[in-house]
Amino acid sequence: MEGLIFVIIAGLISMFFNKNKNKDEPKTVRKKVEQQAKRVVKQAEQKAMEAPVQNSIRTPAIVQKPIQKRETRPSRPAKPVSQPMKGVEKWSEQDFLKGVILSEVLGPPKSKRKK
Repeated sequence: MEGLIFVIIAGLISMFFNKNKNKDEPKTVRKKVEQQAKRVVKQAEQKAMEAPVQNSIRTPAIVQKPIQKRETRPSRPAKPVSQPMKGVEKWSEQDFLKGVILSEVLGPPKSKRKK
């Protein structure tokens, strides 16, 4: 119980000291960003003044590519539809029993099955 009180007091004290540090940081960061933005604007203005103004507008020459003919490929031959397999028409108890055993053996383990 006493340990909990010490932890709460330590948290409150650290909260007061951290507030003072956090208040100063955004102001200095904001000032740095504003100064950097002003520098970038000045550099852009200087480059604009140094660059000669061109009155003529140049349009790029249009290059026409020769039209290529598409190669036509023969379509794939249709696969013949196979007849459905004929299964066992009469199921016995032994067949069902074998099916259940095979599903247990070949299927996933019980611990991995969805419930």
